[in-house]
Amino acid sequence: MTDTQHQHVELSYEPALPIPRGKLCLWLFLSTEIMFFAGLIGSYIVLRFGVPEGAWPTPKQVYLVEWIGAFNTFVLICSSVTVVLALEAAKQNQAGLAKRWFVLTFLLGSVFLGIKAYEYTQKFEHGIYPMRPRSKIYDKANPYYVSAVGSYVAGEIAKLQVETGRTELTGMDQERLEHLRAVQTGLVNWTAEEVALEENPYAQSSQLETFAYVISPLDPDNSQAHEFLVSQKSEVEKQKDGFILEQKAKDQRSQEINEELVELNEAYAALEAKAEAGEAALTAAESEAFAKLATQRTELYEELTAVDASRAKLTQEIETYTARADVLEATLSSHHGLNEAWHLGLPIMIPSGNTWANTYFLLTGFHAVHVFIGLLAFALVMPMKLIATHAHLVENLGLYWHFVDLVWIFLFPLLYLF
Repeated sequence: MTDTQHQHVELSYEPALPIPRGKLCLWLFLSTEIMFFAGLIGSYIVLRFGVPEGAWPTPKQVYLVEWIGAFNTFVLICSSVTVVLALEAAKQNQAGLAKRWFVLTFLLGSVFLGIKAYEYTQKFEHGIYPMRPRSKIYDKANPYYVSAVGSYVAGEIAKLQVETGRTELTGMDQERLEHLRAVQTGLVNWTAEEVALEENPYAQSSQLETFAYVISPLDPDNSQAHEFLVSQKSEVEKQKDGFILEQKAKDQRSQEINEELVELNEAYAALEAKAEAGEAALTAAESEAFAKLATQRTELYEELTAVDASRAKLTQEIETYTARADVLEATLSSHHGLNEAWHLGLPIMIPSGNTWANTYFLLTGFHAVHVFIGLLAFALVMPMKLIATHAHLVENLGLYWHFVDLVWIFLFPLLYLF
């Protein structure tokens, strides 16, 4: 047996995993983040695709612009490329070049957050955001929605009226007050009355959908709805013109009655004075004329009371139809209804709107926080000299940044394309 057969095999062992501790910790952190975002995205998918067809808002209905989301995706992908270039430059001890790529990554990430802030602003301007106890979004066009709009309008009118008591309203506030009154009369009260008088459930539903469309249409390009509003406006204006003509006739009749009463009262007063003066008794003809004048006066006063009541009712009808015509005109002239035309901030109807707003701000909000944390880390590393000795920092930051980019790759099609 040779000596070589008695030699022991020597094995060498790594004291730990064959990767740096920093990278190991980062991978452990990213594994938890993957599970976190997987749960969020999975919940969104269940909510989104678990509703009936047409019961979830389209991107257009919630003011999501596809090309803006696509551009933001492109920006984030470019930032992932620049951080890789920064790492390669750092490994080659090209500190200046690495710094430039690093700064460009930081700027691209900042652009991403800036665009996201702009998108958030658009949502808040249109009242699409989560809020307690509830937001201005209603999922269905029903009487509760009409009541909510009515309560909001009444509250805003009350505020402006209180302000009017303190000081004179500015032109903008006065215009807002007039618009709110038009909405109260020509939209809220009009719809409530129409729905209450209508017995057909389908017709009631149509009235409520028109109500929601006038405030903020889900499909501004709906030609059928547009034509319906045009025909209704024409009908309303025709009816209003009829009321105006009728009121003019009542005014004329009221004037004629008053003129007749002046003559009758003069004749009646003369006979009454003669009778009260205690002179010779009225002749038979005068007594008959006196009784006849009394009857005519009574009839004319009764007619005048009825005419004045009719005139008051016609004035109210004209105001209602004028407000209705103004509301329809503003809706037709604007691409996005009254909220766009008069900037009233009325509650809006979006199917599953509250659920969408909650999930949208939750998903994009958490993602934005991760982007911000990445930018903060970039800002802390940026003053260093990015050479080979610091390449591991750039690599770890790059891994985190790629994860952030990958999450957005999932969020973009889910939120903007479906």
